[in-house]
Formats: sequence, C-alpha cells, structure tokens
Amino acid sequence: MSKIAKLQIIEDLRSVWKHEERDFSQWLIREENLQILAEELGIDIIEPESEVNVGPFSVDIKAETENGKVVIIENQLEKTDHDHLGKIITYASGLEAEYIVWLVKRAREEHRKAIDWLNENTNSDINFFLSEVKLYKIGDSLPAPKFEIVANPNNWSKSVKTAQKNDLAPREVKRLDFWQKFIDHTDIMNGRKPPKSHWFNIYIGSSDYHISFLTSKQNPKGAAVEFYIKTDEIYNELLQFESEIKAGISNRVWFNNKPTGGQIIIQTNKSIYDNEKHWPEIFDFYTEYYNKFKDIIPGYINY
Repeated sequence: MSKIAKLQIIEDLRSVWKHEERDFSQWLIREENLQILAEELGIDIIEPESEVNVGPFSVDIKAETENGKVVIIENQLEKTDHDHLGKIITYASGLEAEYIVWLVKRAREEHRKAIDWLNENTNSDINFFLSEVKLYKIGDSLPAPKFEIVANPNNWSKSVKTAQKNDLAPREVKRLDFWQKFIDHTDIMNGRKPPKSHWFNIYIGSSDYHISFLTSKQNPKGAAVEFYIKTDEIYNELLQFESEIKAGISNRVWFNNKPTGGQIIIQTNKSIYDNEKHWPEIFDFYTEYYNKFKDIIPGYINY
C-alpha cells in the first residue's frame, strides 16, 4: 500500500504572518489570495485597498463587489474580542459597507452569537461574516490557508423579508426563489445571497472574467451559462482557440464579441424556466457547464 501523509494544522498563525497589518493584510490583499476568501464567502471581492481611513481609525481592507457594494475586512490573528467587534460595526457604519468580514484565529461562542444576532436584526442589505483562519501542511510542504466560516447571513429569510417589505414584483420574488433553490441544490455557490435579477455572477480567480448563470427574459424562457470576459485582449486570445474550447465543452458553445471583451455562452434549448418542476434540470445544467467552463477556459489564458 502507498504511504499516505498526515494533514497537520499549524496552530501558531504568527509563525507565518508575524504582524496583522504588515504581513497578513498584505498577503490577503493580493488577488490570488483574496479570491480564496471570496470563493469561500460566496461574494465577489475586487478593487482592494489596505488601511483605509474611517475618521481617526483605519480598516484593514476595503474593497468592492462587482456591482459596487462596499466590502470591509478586519483581521485578527487572535481570538475574537469586544474591541474588534466594536471596530467592525464602526467601520461598517463609517463606510456604509454592505459586506462586513471579520477574520480571526478563533471565534468565541459569544461573538459568533453576536454576529448571528446582527445578521438577524439588521437591514437585509447588510451582511456580516465571521471566519476562522486555518493553516495546514503535509510533511515539509508549504503552509496552505483555509477560511472556515463560523457565522454568515441567513440569506433566504432576509431575502423573503425584503420581498415583503419592498413589495417586489412577482417576477422578482420568483427569481429570489429560483436562485435560492439553486444555492440549496449545489455546493458551488457557497451560501451566496440570491439576487432578484435574471443573472447570477461568480468569480473564479480573476477580476478580468467571471461565470454568469442566466435565465432568459424572452420567450422561450430557458437558461444559459456564460463565461464573461472584460478585456478585448483576453477575449481575442480565447477566440484563437475557439475550436479547441468547443471540443472540450460542447459544439453548442458560441462566442459573442462585445464593445469591450466578450462572452462564451451555452444555452438550453427548452422552455423550462417557467415550470418549477424543471428547475432541478436547470440547476444540473448550470453545475455541469460551470465546471467545464472553470476547468477548461482559463487554461487558454496566458495572463
């Protein structure tokens, strides 16, 4: 039998990041590292800045989502404490943040309950996350980080409250229901908050492109998966490999040029969105082609 190594946890985070601001924050703000956190939280995080002033204080990292919502991240390489709980509330109010992320070595139970309480009792647009930072290694390997979510928003109940309070149009309530059922159906959405739009975006390691799940606004009402590219350079590079990409994914994939960047799209051929009994079929379609797009297309991008 082949030997199997034992996964080891590194208890002392400061053996890797000695200082929260100079070491951990500067490591986290790099795109490839921030995307690890973004994927675990289930939100897009772009345009990060470190040590952003909030009056006489400064938040560790301020960023945005793709649609311009403010994200703040407060780092604590120790157990949670009241001081940092007060800080995240102060920073959130000062910057009008909608996503508040508290990263810690270990979460005390009373602070986990406090984050749960904030999520249950604040405006439905406000989302608090509490995550423990873990480090692992195998033998003499380099340490590997993992963010383990301890508390996050109760998204669906808050979305339902929003629909009731704001008297959303029936189609928007239906979309909330559709996207929440998709979140519950798959493990690729990581507890994201369901939108009321006909699209749902997820970044896959770069702010230059993302994958979108779409429901058609026109008849026949089907569904589509789209690899959306923001720059002409990347789109034109992928266009050179159109035949190879289609061979790896499906001949039904089509390329669509836009004023900047472009799209690679595959769409269902059935009018199934309006019939809820067909939703699991759409969710399986989304999941299948999300995995194909994610695994195949970035391999043709050289930067």
